[in-house]
Amino acid sequence: MQPRAEPRTASMQMHSPSHVLESFQPAYADAMSTKHIRNAADLIRFGAGLKIDCGGCGAARTLDGMDAFKIGGMRPLSTLARRLRCKRCGRKEARLTILSPPAGR
Repeated sequence: MQPRAEPRTASMQMHSPSHVLESFQPAYADAMSTKHIRNAADLIRFGAGLKIDCGGCGAARTLDGMDAFKIGGMRPLSTLARRLRCKRCGRKEARLTILSPPAGR
């Protein structure tokens, strides 16, 4: 007598290795929106960059996802903006802009 096969449930199907969300497939990379980027891990996942401008003196810096992660870890970008201090003028008036991933990524 052979053992009975367990029926596949929806939760088992969601975690199977062949399941890839449609929006993360390479064909959709060019059309991906940056509106879901909330922390440095999302920057890395989407291949986006982060531009930081000082509201006081206008100094600017551009970071990739790994650099942003080194500075802020898994904190939300909104929290990170409040913590950043300008090296030029010393103010805490950072404005963050998410830069779209380079074409062809």
